[in-house]
Amino acid sequence: MSLSAKHFLGLTEADFALLDRHRALLSQDSEALARRFYDHLLSSPVTAAVFRDFTPERQQHLLQAQADHAEGLLANHLDSHWMQSMAEIGHRHYRLGVEPDWMAGAYALYWDYWEGMLEQADMVPDERRSLRRILLHLSIGDLMAQLRGYGQSIRETDAERMAVFEVLLQTLIDPQAIDDCNGTHLLSGICAGLVSKSSSVAWSGYFIREGAEETLIPQCLEGAGRDGLRIPKTPEDPAWRALETHAPVIWRRGDIPTPDWLRPLGTEVSEMACFPFGNGDMSAVGVVAVWQKGYFRRVGSTYFLAFAHLGDLILRLRTQALRDPLTGLPNRQLFFDRIEHDRQQCLRREHLLGVGIFDLDGFKQVNDQLGHGAGDDLLRQVAGRIQNLLRTGDTLARFGGDEFGLLLPDLERVDDLESICARIMEELRRPFALGEDIASLSASIGFTLYPLDESDAENLLHHADLALYSAKKQGKDQCQTHTWLMDARISSQVAQREYVVRALEENRLLLHYQPIVSTASDTRDQSVVGVEALLRLEDGKGGLLIPAGVFADSLDHPRLAGCRTFTLCRIIL
Repeated sequence: MSLSAKHFLGLTEADFALLDRHRALLSQDSEALARRFYDHLLSSPVTAAVFRDFTPERQQHLLQAQADHAEGLLANHLDSHWMQSMAEIGHRHYRLGVEPDWMAGAYALYWDYWEGMLEQADMVPDERRSLRRILLHLSIGDLMAQLRGYGQSIRETDAERMAVFEVLLQTLIDPQAIDDCNGTHLLSGICAGLVSKSSSVAWSGYFIREGAEETLIPQCLEGAGRDGLRIPKTPEDPAWRALETHAPVIWRRGDIPTPDWLRPLGTEVSEMACFPFGNGDMSAVGVVAVWQKGYFRRVGSTYFLAFAHLGDLILRLRTQALRDPLTGLPNRQLFFDRIEHDRQQCLRREHLLGVGIFDLDGFKQVNDQLGHGAGDDLLRQVAGRIQNLLRTGDTLARFGGDEFGLLLPDLERVDDLESICARIMEELRRPFALGEDIASLSASIGFTLYPLDESDAENLLHHADLALYSAKKQGKDQCQTHTWLMDARISSQVAQREYVVRALEENRLLLHYQPIVSTASDTRDQSVVGVEALLRLEDGKGGLLIPAGVFADSLDHPRLAGCRTFTLCRIIL
């Protein structure tokens, strides 16, 4: 470039020789020129904003660099090394946000400074006139080199923007993303694409916060080389600041201390952008870490905000899929997710976790007598009343019909569970206003306590269901806590039911008929007025079993509806 620039600008070796003879004069107070240059920049609010956060040490370094530039411009004759270094400075100016017109303004200050020196110098008019031309062309050549680097940076930024846009576009049209019901493939695909398509992105991922939790849990971390990373809540943490302000936050190395969770990643990133999305029960923050400072100012945040907007839409759809449409409460699927989460928290905090199920005694009558609209209103009122009783971190869910689930974490004693259950039952005994009607009902509640009950999520819920069954069996309007005796009783009932099913399939059910004799006082002769059919079961060993105390409880089960059909057919035939 140096030869073409010299040729284009009409500078000759004779010109440079003349410049060299007067270089000491022209550069004798370069530090004053540098100070004048930065005073000029700091006098404008727009340009001063670039240097606002610079330390005094860094400002002094820049002042010296500017003085060196003024001297070097006179000494280097626009050679290739100098032109390349000026292109790099143009690149650096672009990254700092220095506009081209600011760069051109610097040369106007240079020209005024040199003009003053030439006016005071004792030299022949032809030399003064030649030096003015040489200095003007020299300034233009220097500016050309800086603009070349500036333009190259613009093209690189445009290419970076296109790479980010391509990642978004390719992910959106990916068939796997289209079929992804919960959106995890879509968001993970964006994170992976940013790392693979952009040489500037060090790593990318997103973190989820559920409810009032004070820890962000990673759902995807591409390029970080670290699994299991957690972000605890701290006042200055950029990810948490983004969530709490609902606005993007850019962290720059050196602005504030490096977050503790970022250090183990082992990547010396210069900037990290945190983009919040989601709300309510589930919020998240997308994190993009880059190697270069000023990256997000140059590239802009629009494409990354698109990432956040997609995440917001995905979390909204996911939340809707995990909510009961009538009450807005978590559904069974979300309830199971929270059991798993609360089990882990319970072990860390060494507290108890209550897992419960309750249903409404008398709800069917309300539905039958007042209609389904009143029933729906009742369910919404029940949800509202119970939620007002619960603590932060507790979960109330609706499974369907009038069946609800309860998660009560951080219980210190068994008595805490009993106290909460008592308040719930007392609240549900108060009458419900349903339009012009009043409905009164109660609740039966079944609970189990983890880790006293060291079961997985599915069995914890099953044990709560057994306790609910026991509460209803013993008269309703009460709370029962699961015991292992309940398991034994249920196991016995299941075995008994299977025994009767096999007897029915093997034709070992019999009917014995017992006469019904009239004993009316006005009847002289007692006569048979009918027969009573008595069900018996052959035990396979020549004995007969009667229902009472053996298999009577099993006969009401839906699987044994065939017993009733068997009995009717035998009687009729």
